[in-house]
Amino acid sequence: MSQLTNARRQANSIRTLIRQQKYMPAIQALYDTVLAVLKNPLMKSEKEEFERLINDGAYHIMNDPTIRKSAALEIKYVPGQERDLLDNLRILLEAFQENFQQQAEDVLRLAQEMREKELERGQTLLDAG
Repeated sequence: MSQLTNARRQANSIRTLIRQQKYMPAIQALYDTVLAVLKNPLMKSEKEEFERLINDGAYHIMNDPTIRKSAALEIKYVPGQERDLLDNLRILLEAFQENFQQQAEDVLRLAQEMREKELERGQTLLDAG
């Protein structure tokens, strides 16, 4: 039961995470929620509740312009097609991971260039006396 409780909590946090521009955790939360629904047997009322939570999460993710711009995927929930949704979410997570790694590499390269320029400037100042 704790897995379903955790899935509810994660699904309810998606909108907040997107507002905070924490896109990867939001997508991961939806992914984990769908996975929990697939792994656990649900009563009818729980199934309806999770369908609503997953649908709302997918809606909030797809309505964010940053996420739509990052990947040309449509994240849409159709009851009974959870595996397709999982595949699309996995692709979206991979796209964000690649984007995140590229940004980190760019920042590191820029920091190294700035360090080299400062070292050259310092050496020039030392040489000048």
